[in-house]
Amino acid sequence: MKRNIAQKMTFFVLVLSLVEATSADVRAPDSWRGHWAGWAYGEGMDFPLRLNVDGDDAVRFFTPVAAAMLQAPTEIDGTGAGWVVLGETAKGGTYELNVRLIDRWLVGSGSINGSLSFTFELLPAAVSLEYEPVDDAAPLIPEGDYVGKNGDLIVVHNRSWGEVIIEHDSVGRTAFWTSPDTFVLGPALYAINEVTATGAIERSSAGDITALHLTGEEIDFHGRPVKFPEHEITGEGDGGVLHGNLIMPGGAGPFPAVIIIGGSEWQTGDEWRHWAKQFAAMGIAALVYDKAGYGESEGDRLEWFVQTARDAAVMAAAVRSRPDVRDDAVGVAGISRGGWTAPLAAVIDEDISFVIGFVAPAVSPEEQETTRRLNELADELESAGDRELARRYLEALSDYAASGDNWERYAELRLAVDERGWLDVLGGSDDRYDPEWAWSRLNRRYDPVPVIEQLSCPVLVVLAGADSNVTLQDNEPRWRRALERAPTNVWRIEVIAGSDHGYRLGGLLAGREARIHDAVGWSPLVWSAVRKWADEVRQGQRWDE
Repeated sequence: MKRNIAQKMTFFVLVLSLVEATSADVRAPDSWRGHWAGWAYGEGMDFPLRLNVDGDDAVRFFTPVAAAMLQAPTEIDGTGAGWVVLGETAKGGTYELNVRLIDRWLVGSGSINGSLSFTFELLPAAVSLEYEPVDDAAPLIPEGDYVGKNGDLIVVHNRSWGEVIIEHDSVGRTAFWTSPDTFVLGPALYAINEVTATGAIERSSAGDITALHLTGEEIDFHGRPVKFPEHEITGEGDGGVLHGNLIMPGGAGPFPAVIIIGGSEWQTGDEWRHWAKQFAAMGIAALVYDKAGYGESEGDRLEWFVQTARDAAVMAAAVRSRPDVRDDAVGVAGISRGGWTAPLAAVIDEDISFVIGFVAPAVSPEEQETTRRLNELADELESAGDRELARRYLEALSDYAASGDNWERYAELRLAVDERGWLDVLGGSDDRYDPEWAWSRLNRRYDPVPVIEQLSCPVLVVLAGADSNVTLQDNEPRWRRALERAPTNVWRIEVIAGSDHGYRLGGLLAGREARIHDAVGWSPLVWSAVRKWADEVRQGQRWDE
């Protein structure tokens, strides 16, 4: 959450707020009866929000983080078409909520001291939200990692305001407590309009948690808390020493291992630690490392795909030399931009045993970026002339990026694009000496297909069916054709239907397009697909499409 909160949001304070209605004259509408949970969206800050209306019609706001201290309302006026709620804040100001009931949702906006400050979306709770473990001083689940019998991973996050987030297969859900040792999960963070899983914890006689259980239609998890062993790994890259950490499975090795190559925002290994733990839970050691020039790694920050691939190969060799690692089962996994360099690393180093590509492109960066930007701008391109202008601008951008020539043509089209307000999406610097141009000249027209066609090791590609960045229609056929021509006869392409470039599924929740955070979240099919593959690798088997 951002710290630069706007001045008009100064009513937020970091406390727990549960305020009882004090006026018997203020009655809640009948349609509000029950408990509601969801999110409020403020400028620079979002926060969970709850509304409880019990049998006495007392209206209680519960905001457990960065709370808008809304005291009990002094007036509720309106009909079924909408209501205006007036009251005071804890700091002596005033608030006004405009509330509407849409299907099963309470939605609206809030103003503080006359200034619009947030909007909100609330869903009715499928269970009572009366029980508060923080108030009752009930112990929370210790933050950390829990591994189930089949190698799936749950990560528990504790927030300072008392919220516990249960993350399974990279999907985070809020735990709503029903007793000190039992809880339920809903379909989204801080939403409990339906119960998607029930949870329970087991404790030792000393009170320590020894097991965590989750049961639902799509989950049957019974696991224990673990701490993954770690080892520092260094390798001598062309630009200097590279530093990383190898996250190990528990138990005795030797283990298969994977080198994780991050996406376009990758700088340090810590950014990809959660990916490494997913692999470690499956029984595969995973290395995350600082990219050259970042963190503790030496070297030039100017990224060239060939150099990044060489660095990955160096780290693979360092991991392969360990006695607790199977030297015949060390591979690479590239995520998004890393999907260009992972196959290249396997061609550079023939001892790399497998390649995994997560939302990995099989087109050039030039084609991929053009597609992404036009897709993001599609709703604003109202005419054929608009689309032609955007296309010509991106063509001029690519020409200058690749050659350094024709700056004047690019600058003229950039001005026209800027006048239409498209630059935030289409991108492109106004400085002809911007360092970003150097990256483009090295990589922009890199064609991954000839490299993929050289792969001789097993390959797993996990694409996203609704990806507007690495689009399925452009990339899946090219991956398929290239792998059919490659020496390897062991490859698989998995498509996660309905998911975007981050493997997130659509935002529909309770029949409505919702902003509620991670309304559906990661598709669990991503890690289940890799887990199936991991089982086969651990057993030393080969797999065919």
